[in-house]
Amino acid sequence: MANTLLVPNQIARGALAILHNNLRFTRTVSRQYDDSFAKTGAKIGDTIRIRLPNQYNTSTGAALSIQDTTNRVIALTIGTNTLGTPSAAPGLGSVLTGTGNQRHVDVNFTTLELSLSVDEFMRLIGEPAMSVLASMIDYDVMSAVVPYVNNLVGTPGTTPATAAVLLQSHAKLNYHAAPMTPRYFAADPTANAALVDGMKGLFNPNSNVSQQFREGLMADNQLGFREMYMSQSVPVITTGARNAAYLTNTPAGITNGDITLAVDTGANAMTAGDVFTVAGVHSVNPETKQSTGQLYQFAVRAAYAGGAGNVPIWPALYKTGPLQNISTDVPDNTALTFVGTASTAYPNNLAYHRDAFAFASVDLVMPEGVDQSAREVMDGISMRYVRQYRIGTDDIPARFDVAYGGVCARPEMACRVIG
Repeated sequence: MANTLLVPNQIARGALAILHNNLRFTRTVSRQYDDSFAKTGAKIGDTIRIRLPNQYNTSTGAALSIQDTTNRVIALTIGTNTLGTPSAAPGLGSVLTGTGNQRHVDVNFTTLELSLSVDEFMRLIGEPAMSVLASMIDYDVMSAVVPYVNNLVGTPGTTPATAAVLLQSHAKLNYHAAPMTPRYFAADPTANAALVDGMKGLFNPNSNVSQQFREGLMADNQLGFREMYMSQSVPVITTGARNAAYLTNTPAGITNGDITLAVDTGANAMTAGDVFTVAGVHSVNPETKQSTGQLYQFAVRAAYAGGAGNVPIWPALYKTGPLQNISTDVPDNTALTFVGTASTAYPNNLAYHRDAFAFASVDLVMPEGVDQSAREVMDGISMRYVRQYRIGTDDIPARFDVAYGGVCARPEMACRVIG
């Protein structure tokens, strides 16, 4: 029986299935599909809208104390090469803005290759193309969101190699009332090797020990993590050249929703992802609003040139109200104590609950005047496939596109494990 040419929907559907299976980080976070573009398609400059969960206070006594329910939204704009990161305080009714990304992998094949079976075509073209696209999507999203995670455990310069440091990351999540499941852990190759070796003597189920021995990878369903995996996308963050002389400049305290912290001394730059503490300022449980007894860790959310001024931070600070996250106002003239040595590169492995991060995908516009095109959606990820025949060379250039955005929506539900 003669072979028939593959139709575009078969190619798009098969490629998307392979992409989905190759994603690691992106597959384990909250995913939202914006179907408002299903008919028209998104274009450069269009916006993805990601909803954030609401938070409330409790009341005492018989009197009614009504709290408004106001949708909080992340607005991510489809861009060409950069992912969005928050640029406004996530207060009640406020909007976060950023720039999304459009990634694509471009291939070229012949009419003969289109006569292959679906399985053969995907093995020869689909699998390698989707593997690199999945890696870049994971890298994009992880690199964009991890610097916004302010919780951090581990010893800078020491590769995590014991169960203790993983349990410390759980403790951070527990202090911030993150649900127990599903939690995940992403380790860079060095940390993966050290943890597999460091935990080999623990009393583990035989199947997990056997899997780790055979594959050299951390097994799933250990130490409270649904999935523990090795990822080359774990970001390495180089700390800023900042010195130890930075002091707060907050004589009047802070205002709820502040995403900057004023300093009046100190020199040299801070970098996005730097973490510091301020003596006397502790984190609170987001449900009870009681101090955890743990110093609140501030994350620098964007590069800061140095000297006196306003340091961009994340999350936004709240000393009262339903979004309260610090135990007391930030005192004036108090030292910033940074994590790690200045100008030093550290891997930032990651423990997180699924809802700490949000990933959204949209339908791209279907172009006219092409040979064939198709668009498919799977588990919150939309992919567009477009091809165009070239008569002079009897070949078919084609592209697979995904438009998406990622954001650190609930940083209290994640914790970096520094290496």
